[in-house]
Amino acid sequence: MNEFTKLGERMPGMLKALALGIPAGYLFHRLQAPIPWMIGPMVTVATLNLLGVQMHSPPYARQMGQVILGSAVSLYFTPIVVRALAANLPAIVAATVAVFLVAGLGAALTVSGFQLSAVPRWMTEFAQLMFGLVLGARYERAFFARYKLFIPFALLNSFFILIASVAAGAILAWLFDLPIATMIIATSPGGLAEMTITAQALQISVPLVVAFHLFRVVVVNIGTQHIYSFGAALLDRRPTRIKKHARGPHAT
Repeated sequence: MNEFTKLGERMPGMLKALALGIPAGYLFHRLQAPIPWMIGPMVTVATLNLLGVQMHSPPYARQMGQVILGSAVSLYFTPIVVRALAANLPAIVAATVAVFLVAGLGAALTVSGFQLSAVPRWMTEFAQLMFGLVLGARYERAFFARYKLFIPFALLNSFFILIASVAAGAILAWLFDLPIATMIIATSPGGLAEMTITAQALQISVPLVVAFHLFRVVVVNIGTQHIYSFGAALLDRRPTRIKKHARGPHAT
């Protein structure tokens, strides 16, 4: 769906989200909460959405946040930093493998230094605000009313992934002599943008976290089809082929 589809109908919800999300971000900022400009709007918009007050995020809000965040993060990659990342390539590969193992286990349960420039802080906070509005607007009351068991199962799944990711991060930190906080963020199963914002807010090694998650994203996008085929072969659950040239209702 185009971001500007039914813009007139969605405009009141967008204005309400901005009018409440911005003060919520400022409140969380005053409370010194982590990533306040994302958490505050997300919690506020999601809560009101679940209460029946329909909210919408602005058009291309996530894309705007990604552009700002990408510009800010790219400035960390100096020649010195890139050489340091190359030295940590074995840890990056190991973390990617660990993430795959953890994901394979959230399936088992289901089945069973030198800075050239900087982006102004208010722009990164604006990026947080955009991400918060987008994430909060996804919590729709109708969905949760229809799928009442979603929340308990989602909490159980999230708790398991959290524990498994922390364990994997701690083991990799010990094996490769890296900061444990960095490795926990690097192995967390979150989106690249959200994990980058988290690392930036917590003053954790942003380039290293970005490298871990970027490598994982590339491997996942390239290797998912092959991993699925391999898993299907092991489980002998190959998808049945639909014959294109079947003739008549009794064709096999």
